[in-house]
Amino acid sequence: MGVSKAMKRRTKRREQHKVSIQSLPNDLLMEVLAKVASASFTDLFNAKVSCKDFYMLAKDDYIFQHVSLEEFPLFWYRRDHQVLSFLRRCKESGNADVLFREGIGEYFTLKNQRLGLEFLEKASQKGHVEASYIYGLILICSGGQLKQQGLQLMSSVITGKLGGLRIKECRRRVKNHIQCLWMNNRIVRDEEPYCHIEKCSNYGRTKNSLTAKRAGNIWLSGDYIEDEDVMCCAYCQCDHEVNLFCKRFMES
Repeated sequence: MGVSKAMKRRTKRREQHKVSIQSLPNDLLMEVLAKVASASFTDLFNAKVSCKDFYMLAKDDYIFQHVSLEEFPLFWYRRDHQVLSFLRRCKESGNADVLFREGIGEYFTLKNQRLGLEFLEKASQKGHVEASYIYGLILICSGGQLKQQGLQLMSSVITGKLGGLRIKECRRRVKNHIQCLWMNNRIVRDEEPYCHIEKCSNYGRTKNSLTAKRAGNIWLSGDYIEDEDVMCCAYCQCDHEVNLFCKRFMES
């Protein structure tokens, strides 16, 4: 009898400490749902059907602004009105993935450089890593005052300070998108290296260097050279990154 009462007391205490979703404030639930949406559209859908509160909150513009479109192809040709309506809502909400896709399409395919850069800049300001990567490359190759801005932005991408996405993964995602585009507009880099330190500026250029041989095929292999014996500064790494992009896509 005593055991039964003790068990009931413990059960009652556990019930009292349980926190239901309904008891949480909507602002907190919104942030949780936005975090889920930014990771995966599939996870967002599963969250919506699991809870009435999530289902209602998922209709908010804030969720459409943060939802990841990685699971959607760059170009959606099928006449699926639900999907098209969803993508249109994301665009109207200022979704960074949509801005990135619009930016590279306008800049590289439609040759509307001004509008393309506007989209890429907006996506970059929202913390979109791939947009920052492309936007940084374009600014670097534009020269003048824009070069310094581009170098700083690219340095943030390479070091992982922007979004925490590894450069290898960022490069893979950019490659997947760029390969789907019809390239009508190209960016051309300066012949002069951005780093003038002798020890750094020779990085990846010496013909007899094993590192140089590996770096020549880096876009195809998907591996990034991280040789601790090679001391290279942020400018040298940016220089290396621009070379990879231009040789892989701009000269093909």
